[in-house]
Amino acid sequence: FKPPAAKKVVEDIVEWLMQSGANANAIVPPGASRVAWSYEREEKDGVVREKTHLDLDVANKPTSSVILELREEANALAKKDSRWQTTAERFDHLFQQVKRWSPHITGASHAKVPEVVLGTWERIIERGLAEGDVQIF
Repeated sequence: FKPPAAKKVVEDIVEWLMQSGANANAIVPPGASRVAWSYEREEKDGVVREKTHLDLDVANKPTSSVILELREEANALAKKDSRWQTTAERFDHLFQQVKRWSPHITGASHAKVPEVVLGTWERIIERGLAEGDVQIF
């Protein structure tokens, strides 16, 4: 797939999945394999690029968290190795499509929460303000 076609395929699949009842908060099963990709060491025109790899344990995590972590890892790798740039862009596009097709909750509810949970949410909100990427599904 060339990039425009690949983006359209992602858009269509995510739309179909989400409209068919898929849930971005679904937990990846405990026995799920790690996600691992790499670019091997290469030498071209006297320039050496060392092996780089993305390796992520996805088990027991919400699907949306897996997508975000993969996007963050790919973006970090792209800063060091340009071969990861397309991968980072594709993970970002995938995340944008999941966000687009996830149901938006308009009502708020109130509940008492333990102090440790409150601290976690405060860190998430701070991260969202800093990075602009946090959405609660």
